[in-house]
Amino acid sequence: MHATEATEKVLAALAPLALPPEAVTLEGSTGHHGNPIVVVHALMTRSRDIAAFFSSPFVSAVRQELSETLDARLDEKGMLFARADKQDLYRGAYRLNDRGDVRVVVKLLSFPFRRDRVMQHAQELLGR
Repeated sequence: MHATEATEKVLAALAPLALPPEAVTLEGSTGHHGNPIVVVHALMTRSRDIAAFFSSPFVSAVRQELSETLDARLDEKGMLFARADKQDLYRGAYRLNDRGDVRVVVKLLSFPFRRDRVMQHAQELLGR
């Protein structure tokens, strides 16, 4: 978040991701050109929070595309990557944007770890 952006509006833009407030932290940093920025992080570990995220308005809107591109979005460590545009989210336009400034990273586990099991679990979370 740039210094010129209102924190309330940025957090409102993230509301469609169903992030629990206690999971959200703000971290001050410096941009590429030395400008002050704030990085918004959310770490969810409770299964109900993760289920809420996968049932969120954002995921509901992009569920099919996420499912269809899952192989490309899931790395060998079980990390699922997706991006969205903050302005789109604020306007209620829920879509994936691989150049977006909102990064979503979900670590999916399986014991023992096998990518095919993680892929299957991700499909289940996406309702496929």
